[in-house]
Amino acid sequence: MSGSGGSEGDAGSNAFGGSAGTVSLDGGKDALEEGCAGVEAQATRVPLTLYVVLDRSSSSSGLKWDASIQGLGAFLKDPASAGITVGLVTFPRQPLLNPQECSFSNYKEPQVPFAKLPENAQPILDFLATVKPNGFGTPIYPALGGALERAAVSKMAKPEENFAVLLVTDGEPAPPPTTCNGVDVLKIDNSSALVADTLVKYQVKTFVIGLPGIPASFADALAKKGGTQAIVIQQDVDLEKQFQGALSAVLGEGLGCEFPLPPDSSKYDKDLVNVNYTKGDGSGTLDLKRSMGCKDGSGWDYDNDIKPTKLVLCGTTCEQVKKDGLAKINVVLGCPTRIQ
Repeated sequence: MSGSGGSEGDAGSNAFGGSAGTVSLDGGKDALEEGCAGVEAQATRVPLTLYVVLDRSSSSSGLKWDASIQGLGAFLKDPASAGITVGLVTFPRQPLLNPQECSFSNYKEPQVPFAKLPENAQPILDFLATVKPNGFGTPIYPALGGALERAAVSKMAKPEENFAVLLVTDGEPAPPPTTCNGVDVLKIDNSSALVADTLVKYQVKTFVIGLPGIPASFADALAKKGGTQAIVIQQDVDLEKQFQGALSAVLGEGLGCEFPLPPDSSKYDKDLVNVNYTKGDGSGTLDLKRSMGCKDGSGWDYDNDIKPTKLVLCGTTCEQVKKDGLAKINVVLGCPTRIQ
């Protein structure tokens, strides 16, 4: 195998080149076996698009709203968020696009269009600077329904990418409306059904950040059906810091631990691939060994040993990388794969 590592500008010339911004190339040279002329290449996570659905009902005013905006701003501008695509809609939407509050079409299109970070950070914050919590209803059912529909359509168009919806709210569904096309929108089970259906059919996850006042049982039930775990912020602790931390956790889970291989398998030998993980705090680089079937709970493996399409980080390694927003995953091509 021949080739040479490239910069972000010429990433397409090497086997693991791709869109920059999610995971960058750094280090890894000390992992090469003596006498093995390996080649470093960039590994990029599966791209993530996050649709933020933010509660602007009257109950979220004051400290909760201010903390949400400040925490969201810190998250949007965090270097670890660079490269993900984000759009935002608030609910109840004002003004409505469709006079029927029940219509999913009110929330299918974001108020701040989808675009990558960090470029989209300021447009989102500029929009939110014009928004004040106002509205006695908490129409979670139509807001979630519209956002999930949009995410599902996008997923079908780009099945190789990750799409997720993030609901940020301080309460359960509250009227108006009380029913939508015969569905009782105040029942948790009906909102959960929307979330579960989209997860099963389209592999679109739903995240929930609960602001003070939300019943934990509602947040937990909704997130569980969406394939995630709810994050409920406590009233008596630094709200801004908690909110930023919650968003960072969502980012790590949303990005996941999968790294696409090039479609042309002739560009690499799957038995001559090694993976390194450089910690975000710069404290060192770990040589990750391949764990067949991830049976050892750490290291990495292919999604399919016969015809692999992705590198997948295993259990404990995956969790460690997801918590490390500035993690750098490095791939070395051309040296015999280290096996656990």
